[in-house]
Amino acid sequence: MTFALGPASGWTAFALIPVAAVAGLVTRRFLRGRFAVRMRAHYAIGYAVLGLALVHFSASMGGMSGADATGIWMASAALLGLGWQAVLGSNLQSPGDFR
Repeated sequence: MTFALGPASGWTAFALIPVAAVAGLVTRRFLRGRFAVRMRAHYAIGYAVLGLALVHFSASMGGMSGADATGIWMASAALLGLGWQAVLGSNLQSPGDFR
């Protein structure tokens, strides 16, 4: 069995989405200390999901010539959604003048 970067990075990114949600819930509700320090694991996992999705996207581009257009559009929308989540998370992490 060989290691394929495209599928492995995609499944890892997919599996880390609920892990990031649980990490945010647990650190926010049950741990004490400064809020920014507690949420570091949640932020790191969220950015890792976006990074792995980008790796999956770039590694899978070569085999997409005969793919269904609907699946490609759905995958593109999911990647844009992850990017929007990262932008929103970075604004909430250090809001600056937004609050």
